[in-house]
Amino acid sequence: MTLPLLFLFIFFIWLPESARWLISVGKYDKAEKVITKVAEVNKAGLQKPLFTKEFMVEQERIRKEHRPTGLDLIRTPRMRMRTINLVFIWMVNSMVYHGLSLNSSNLGTNDYVAFAITGGIEIPAYIMDIFIVEFFGRRLSLFFCLMLGGYCLNIIVATGVALTTVSMIGKFGIAGSFAIIYLYTVELYPTNIR
Repeated sequence: MTLPLLFLFIFFIWLPESARWLISVGKYDKAEKVITKVAEVNKAGLQKPLFTKEFMVEQERIRKEHRPTGLDLIRTPRMRMRTINLVFIWMVNSMVYHGLSLNSSNLGTNDYVAFAITGGIEIPAYIMDIFIVEFFGRRLSLFFCLMLGGYCLNIIVATGVALTTVSMIGKFGIAGSFAIIYLYTVELYPTNIR
């Protein structure tokens, strides 16, 4: 099943590294090539040189003073709260998402139809994410999707019946939140910690 995806690895030949990451590890020449290429594609002008000697010396000093580690995720109170929140959200997302996916055979309909609907409901959730993230931002979109999923699951718990429609709306919300949490996590942590 995953064999067709192997051809995607060919794209690594053309995909550039992140300019921000290249700068953080001191590869200024490669970063300059990436930034120049992006500027050409966007038809934007650049002032040369991109990296002054003072900038490179300062980056080198910062890199030598503090080598990023996993402890940076909990070092400051702000990062500690972000990490605790994200770990909790990831755990809730994973449990609910996989619980709903694996429980699709208990919805009272044909197992194959229920499984197809469970998988198919993710497509509109991902399409919705594109628009709500742009309009409401990451945090409110994540909140909305998590609340939608949680509200529907509470209805199921309260009634004691695995209602197909309510369960699929819950799956829609949690699938949407799962897509957003990937984006949100990456954007909350600094590049050198990621």
